[in-house]
Amino acid sequence: MVELADIFRDAGPAYLQRFGDRMLPSHKRVMRHIIECRTPALGGLLYDCLKCDKKHGVCRSCGDRHCPQCQGYEAERWLEKQRQLLLPCEYGFACCTVPAGLREVARSHQRTVYPILMRAAARAVLEVSGRRRFVGGLTGVMTVLHTWTQVGIYHPHVHLVFPIGGLGKDGDSWIKPRSKTYVVPKNGIAKIFRETVEREFRKAGLYHQVPSTVWRQRWGAHVKRVGGGEKVLLYLSRYVFRVATHPCLRRRPGDLQV
Repeated sequence: MVELADIFRDAGPAYLQRFGDRMLPSHKRVMRHIIECRTPALGGLLYDCLKCDKKHGVCRSCGDRHCPQCQGYEAERWLEKQRQLLLPCEYGFACCTVPAGLREVARSHQRTVYPILMRAAARAVLEVSGRRRFVGGLTGVMTVLHTWTQVGIYHPHVHLVFPIGGLGKDGDSWIKPRSKTYVVPKNGIAKIFRETVEREFRKAGLYHQVPSTVWRQRWGAHVKRVGGGEKVLLYLSRYVFRVATHPCLRRRPGDLQV
């Protein structure tokens, strides 16, 4: 299997010679880190094995957030931690997206906008789930922000994983959903998501930087049941620590469709 480091080693020198004067120093640094990761260039550690009574050398990792080798390990750790938090119930999976007219402002004010999007999406799911005709209990939600699509286009959106059920007012009883097939209304989530983002944009002084048509149009949201939650966690783990390094990203076989 060809790795990104192999591609950088083979084609990197020619690429840098042709385009290096137009590349950011940070981009060149990432290329160097990926090439040097787990090679003698970064030095190494020597371990004494208690089983075979021999010494084993291990090359150091670069630790760069763009490195597939390093982030693959972090993704596995994250996945195992999230699995331990799963409740013995069925889960729902939601995705809240923003119109194209809001993306330019989001990209220019990422530190302000991204937390707004995540809080607004979580609030929408919690508020709708708390209504008696759907669940009527206090549930929880995990949010994961994605900022690009499978083909490398900038498109911030929030994924949410939540139990289909919730705690009663006594804090001890478990309330099951009213319907065995219906989760929560996607239109209701989209409406609350839009209203919350609009209100937070006003507070942050970003409201008038967005075309007025954005606040009047219908925003997108998708909701579906995902069983015990294992499959959706596996899907998210592939992207939580992954960054876009190529404009032609392809979907892996078996990825969850949203």
